[in-house]
Amino acid sequence: MFESNDSNKPYKEDIPLLEKLGLEIFNCEHGVETSIGTVEDEQYKIDCFVSCVPAQFFKFIITAKDDNEIFEMKTGSGTFTKYWSMAESIGRDLIVIKKIK
Repeated sequence: MFESNDSNKPYKEDIPLLEKLGLEIFNCEHGVETSIGTVEDEQYKIDCFVSCVPAQFFKFIITAKDDNEIFEMKTGSGTFTKYWSMAESIGRDLIVIKKIK
């Protein structure tokens, strides 16, 4: 079993949004990417992950339901609340990202 501390748990400002979205109030192992759940509505499905190293980094796998297009969004360190609106906007097709080669 791993040692739990405050850097393995959500930042207190994230807890209300995590609860509202039905995501896990996590207590994850240091340096291990951990699934905290999926948020789904009629437009998108977003699988959410966190890595605590000890700052928190998030990853969102966003599937747009209208065309089954999948996006992966990784964040720098910060709060879940800071990044959620961008992930949701991609899922709702309010932000469109095209890869340029």
